[in-house]
Amino acid sequence: LSFDTLLRIDGSFEGELLSSGKLIIGPTGVVKADLHLEEALISGRVEGNITVTKRLSLCGQASIQGAIKTPKLSVD
Repeated sequence: LSFDTLLRIDGSFEGELLSSGKLIIGPTGVVKADLHLEEALISGRVEGNITVTKRLSLCGQASIQGAIKTPKLSVD
């Protein structure tokens, strides 16, 4: 899946996400994918590698199973 500006996931998604925009994964969101994004805010669960070019924010009960590559990381 690719998108340009903003995507919010509160359910489940499986595959690969590519974007020059921002991804928000809500607290109930479950993503099984490799992520290649400009910016991400994650409150749910991700199973896959995350590559972010600007900033990655992990909030609340965020759970990541995979490698993270980002120049800026924010963790609540």
